[in-house]
Amino acid sequence: MPSALGFVLWGAAVGQLPVAVSTSVLYLVPPVAVLIAWVWLGELPLPIEALGGLVVILGVVITAQGRRVLERLRPGRRAARRPGERGVAPDGDRDAGVDA
Repeated sequence: MPSALGFVLWGAAVGQLPVAVSTSVLYLVPPVAVLIAWVWLGELPLPIEALGGLVVILGVVITAQGRRVLERLRPGRRAARRPGERGVAPDGDRDAGVDA
């Protein structure tokens, strides 16, 4: 039953998220397994396992949020706004959040 639930959740994720994001989440399986072993079984992870888990989690976050983070870090470039989103117009005036 747990395997069937995993496949159903995977199918739902692929249908709702971009493929790169839903695929990168697969890399979270080993760190989550180490965490579960630590909490439920009392197995302490080795320092290299903890470091590897952090690297994997960081990679998943970068994959999922990378474009948003990069656009915030680039000086002089504005991130594209979604329709109806409030913000500052290119001329510096605050807009009402309505796109023409």
